[in-house]
Amino acid sequence: IADTANRSHGFVNRKLESYDPVTDAMLSAPTAGDWLSWRRTRDGHGFSPLDEINTENISQLKLAWAMTMREGSNQGTPLVHDGIMFLTHPQNVIQAINAATGELIWEYAYDYPADSQTLGGPTKNIALYGDKVFLATYDAAIVALDARSGAQVWRTVKANYKSGYTHTAGPVVGDGVLISGINGCERYKKGGCFITG
Repeated sequence: IADTANRSHGFVNRKLESYDPVTDAMLSAPTAGDWLSWRRTRDGHGFSPLDEINTENISQLKLAWAMTMREGSNQGTPLVHDGIMFLTHPQNVIQAINAATGELIWEYAYDYPADSQTLGGPTKNIALYGDKVFLATYDAAIVALDARSGAQVWRTVKANYKSGYTHTAGPVVGDGVLISGINGCERYKKGGCFITG
């Protein structure tokens, strides 16, 4: 059901030369330059301790690089680990990018059924843990990717998207467990809302 980038301009995915697996200790206390989860730390403050940019030098900032994102509802939280940015796009797309240069390393495009996409197709967040990147898909599945290459490692279905279940937000990791909610239960389905771990 999944495939890597299907770009017509000839881009070929590359593999990260090195990647330090993300541990529970890292998620609990990320280094200053890393943003390893949706709100960076488990207290959910969404605060970066980096202080190189301040009120005295902010006027000197200049554009370092820019890239075009896919059309749709762009609400993603980029994750950063060891200088690599993992960026979500609408249409269940994830990219690994050199955060310093903007160079694309790999892209993964999940092949979802067209009728499973809702609300402009946001993919609000992903999760990093171990050597994997985790994506919650429009068709109510969870996909694990190899963080080094973007190759799909596994896929598991949580619910039947034909019954209205979907994802617009992604999973989080707690104590080594991937935790994921579900959208669609607001339609008062018999199965109701649920969280998987």
